[in-house]
Amino acid sequence: MIQFTGIDTREYNPYSTNKRQTVQNNKKAQLKTFQATKNQKIGVAEGTELFLGGVIKQGKEMVTAIIQHPLKTLAFMAATSVGLLALPLIGIPSAVGGGVLAIGFAGFAITKAVKHATQFARTNREGTYDQARLHLQQIGEDTFDIALSAPFVPKAISNIKSFIKYGKIGVNSALINEVNNTKGALKKLKTIAKADAEMSRNFNFQNAVDKEISALKDLTDAQKAQIKQELLEFNVAVENIPELVLDKYAQAKGVQTKPDLAYTTMAKTTHGMAVANNCKIYLNDYKPYRGPKPFDEYVPIKHELKGSEYFITYKNKTTGAVIVETIDATLLDSYNKLCQLYRKLSPEAAKILTILHEREHIHQWAQACAVKGFDWLKGELKPRGRELFEQMVAEMPKNWSGKEITRIFSYTEPAANGTVAAYIKRPLEIGAREIEIAALNHPSFLPLDNVFKTMKYSKALSIGENILINDARIESAKV
Repeated sequence: MIQFTGIDTREYNPYSTNKRQTVQNNKKAQLKTFQATKNQKIGVAEGTELFLGGVIKQGKEMVTAIIQHPLKTLAFMAATSVGLLALPLIGIPSAVGGGVLAIGFAGFAITKAVKHATQFARTNREGTYDQARLHLQQIGEDTFDIALSAPFVPKAISNIKSFIKYGKIGVNSALINEVNNTKGALKKLKTIAKADAEMSRNFNFQNAVDKEISALKDLTDAQKAQIKQELLEFNVAVENIPELVLDKYAQAKGVQTKPDLAYTTMAKTTHGMAVANNCKIYLNDYKPYRGPKPFDEYVPIKHELKGSEYFITYKNKTTGAVIVETIDATLLDSYNKLCQLYRKLSPEAAKILTILHEREHIHQWAQACAVKGFDWLKGELKPRGRELFEQMVAEMPKNWSGKEITRIFSYTEPAANGTVAAYIKRPLEIGAREIEIAALNHPSFLPLDNVFKTMKYSKALSIGENILINDARIESAKV
């Protein structure tokens, strides 16, 4: 077996100003390691070792160069950082700049690999096996370089195409002003990084929308254009989606006053919650939760279908009392189907439905305030909640029929007990789920869900990730 001793760094300096002499010294040092073979043919085992040795050797030399020349490494990192950080200031995401570098380094490495492969084929055919050994090891080194860039090339091409189609090079005055008005170097960098990520998200979203629209069948061009317009309305930062949904709900209902919105930690199965006393919607931040689980008081022990109703037997975990709750089979089946659909949706689409559901609860309570006054809240209403409800009541249409008023009165009725079935069949919950089902059946909702799912797999590298990976490529290309 051949021992890979590597290159004596005293003889081979990757930062030598005489590049031609450095390369020659490198080759001579490598050939010395093959003298023990006496120019014999290369076997499969030895060839494999030579190739893998080249891969390992290139990786070690890259790390060695970084460790032995920290100041030059920092200089290269600084240059890469400045270049990539400057791109968002002229409207170019760093992912595009990093993509260009990835393609360039991949092309350079592939060119070297083809050259060394051609040389290996010739020297192996001619019987100059020590030269062939050198070329085979060099192929391994080239493979390491290719591995640093090639996996990023498809994504790089996609990012560049998206920018060419949707982007525009120009001074980003808004970002420059924001950076100038931000104090502290770290905060300035975060400002640029956030803007950079938003630019990439923006272009990728538009690209995902175009792909989704092109996949739609049996629709007229006008219908496709309408759906595209509705999808592009959601081309906002993820954290702004809840406010956008509330705005769209306000437009649909004609009630411009919006409830307050906040995040809090809840059980994993609870996506959101509306609270009447402060007219506020809480969304789950999905942080670790150690509180009680919803509907944990009763345990279902029996489930029967009789005619058009389910009879569900529950046992109280604390008292041991057994109760039987009935629920319309169609109603429960519809609820279970909705739960199953939730599991298949993207997090963003599921959040949209959650907000619509909870916003409908707020609307239901505002309607109750309009027909019953505020006393039904039993003195729990806080000043902020009353202020918002009063504004909503003033804005909402009130031409309700007697049947609708009866339904509004039912919104204030509590569940008969703490079972899931009793909760599901509350008129309050039925009405909120109807809003969700209407949204699911809207022609643009599932295409929007597909766009969000596409976005999940189209996330670009951050500026920091681009800096690190491109610095590694630079160091590798130098050794």
